[in-house]
Amino acid sequence: MSRVCHALFAAAALTVLTAASATAQADPAVSLLYASSVVTHPYHWDTQGAQFDIVADPIACADSVVVRLDDGSGWTDLPAKRLDGDGKSPSLYRAHHSIPYTPHDLQFSIRCGTGGTVHLDDNGGSGYFLAASAGGFLQRGNVHNAGFSPTYTTGPGTTYTGSVVLRNLAYAKQVRIVYSTDGWRTVQEAYATYGGPSWAYYSATPNPNRFGLEQWYFTLDLGSAATVDYAISYTVAGVTYWDNNFSRNYRTTVTRMP
Repeated sequence: MSRVCHALFAAAALTVLTAASATAQADPAVSLLYASSVVTHPYHWDTQGAQFDIVADPIACADSVVVRLDDGSGWTDLPAKRLDGDGKSPSLYRAHHSIPYTPHDLQFSIRCGTGGTVHLDDNGGSGYFLAASAGGFLQRGNVHNAGFSPTYTTGPGTTYTGSVVLRNLAYAKQVRIVYSTDGWRTVQEAYATYGGPSWAYYSATPNPNRFGLEQWYFTLDLGSAATVDYAISYTVAGVTYWDNNFSRNYRTTVTRMP
């Protein structure tokens, strides 16, 4: 269990979304971790959904993180919500955005802070660009719990379903979820499976996408537990990469509907 709780999150070299050179480093207080834009066609019309996952220092940022976004209708500020953490150490923040009927490529940057103290990740001055149907882009690391939510609502069932994105570093790979439903007194394991040739249901984006990223899915057996703690490992070419939420592991609270 201690190996899971304290495993280091392996980070890859920084990659940019634009073709511009990216020698400049992001402000250490705030940086983009993952972004996605997916167009689906569920009822013969297009719906675009975007997600932005950001790593930020809640103290330096005054717990205020914003995605500055142009979705084709002009610039707007999209607030990002801190998903967990103690409010003191670097934490995961997330923002969502949707565009009905008319998908559009996205331009954006990240900023945080209030008053005269503002921190910025604008891709070294170039800004970020993501095509409407690009799928996901992982800015750092090789595996990310893109489907994480601190709460999960289900029916009377006993399972928790999540999703993982990872770099397609080789064909043969294993994605393992190490989890506990009793505060790590006991430990269980489950395995994620490849999500198929499309990035999402009703989506034309291939999986893996043009960034070499794949979407995988997993299901955890919860029994009657009200919480689940877990970490994700990705083993490929003899190397194992961990996403364990900055050594804190992920925790989700489960609510069951009658």
